[in-house]
This record gives sequence, C-alpha cells and structure tokens, in this order.
Amino acid sequence: MRSARILILILVFSAGIFGKTAGDSDTGLPVNIPAQAMEQVVRRVLTWSFKPQKVRKTVHLYDEGIQPSWLPDIKNVNFELVSFDQLGERPEGIYHLSPVCVSRGRFVFEIAFGDPVSGGTLDKEGTSSWAFRVSKRKVRLWQNTRFPYGCGFSVA
Repeated sequence: MRSARILILILVFSAGIFGKTAGDSDTGLPVNIPAQAMEQVVRRVLTWSFKPQKVRKTVHLYDEGIQPSWLPDIKNVNFELVSFDQLGERPEGIYHLSPVCVSRGRFVFEIAFGDPVSGGTLDKEGTSSWAFRVSKRKVRLWQNTRFPYGCGFSVA
C-alpha cells in the first residue's frame, strides 16, 4: 500500500518535470511545445495583432521564448526584441507572451502590454488570450474569448 502511494507521488511529480500535452490534466503549469508549432503560433498571433501601418512603427517585444526568425514581415511594423537586461530602458512597458500552459484540454497563453517580469496586473485593453492545439499536420489557433486568462494570468 505504501509503495503504491510512493509510485503515485513519483508519477505526479514527473508529469510536471517532463512536460505536458493537451490531453494531460489542467494544472496551469508551463509546457514544452515543439519549436515549429510555436513559430507558427507566434507568427500568426503577431500578424493578427499588428496590422500594416501607413507610418513606420516599432513594436518592442520581450524576447523570452521567441526567436527572431519567427517574427512576421508586416508593412511599416518593425519588431524589436528586448532582452531581460534591456527591460529598464522601457519603463512604459513592452509587449510579451505569457508562458504557455494547459487549460481545459488546450494550450493557452496571452499576449499583453506591460512589465513581463513583475507579475503585476496588466491593462485589459492591451491583453488578448489565445488557445491552440497541435496535431501531426497543423496548428489550430483561435482567440480564447470563451475562457480568457485561463492560466492564472491576472488582468486588471
């Protein structure tokens, strides 16, 4: 009986260590997503969020978890990746992606404007919640309006 409890404890903790899939329980823990899928998600969300401009615009984006090659080409929109060391240079805030987690059987994350490190609440106007699923052939992505902010992301 005691060994069965220990085995269950080991299995529970190893699920968090070795990553999760959309079929696992919804714990809100960060997950590991294949780079090809995340590239597609980041590119599509940024393309939806930032439309072509008539005047050149620079969008400051926190670089954690984002590769420069993933950034889309949008007319007159220049994406500038900001590292952790450069955050102090942008006191008004920057755009950033929250860590991806599993919620209600799907991967969920938010794109927001604010301080990505402080953990404080963010302006709801500059925040959008997204959900996606990954299959062998494609990534299905949609704006998460039914259950926004599903991973414990606090928005004012």
